[in-house]
Amino acid sequence: MSGFANSEEADIGLTHVMPFLVENMRKENGGIYSKAADWQPHVVVDSNLITGQNPASAQGGGRAVLQRLAVDTAPSKERQQSTVAVADGVAHHRA
Repeated sequence: MSGFANSEEADIGLTHVMPFLVENMRKENGGIYSKAADWQPHVVVDSNLITGQNPASAQGGGRAVLQRLAVDTAPSKERQQSTVAVADGVAHHRA
């Protein structure tokens, strides 16, 4: 999973108004948090969950949604061959 990094929240001065920081909350609860350098596009795909780190990730996130929709409509053999890959700044994970 991805989402705003602690350092990005601090950079824009919002750490004091956020009820929790995504990066901290994910790590504290045993989750896997993935990030790129601040303000760089970073998208993580884990089955049907598609998350982006920040607004710069919008294009990659949109591409990931379209790719996921294409996989969902593909014949089942192709759907089963969906594997871990990284392309265009999008990390694909298989659970």
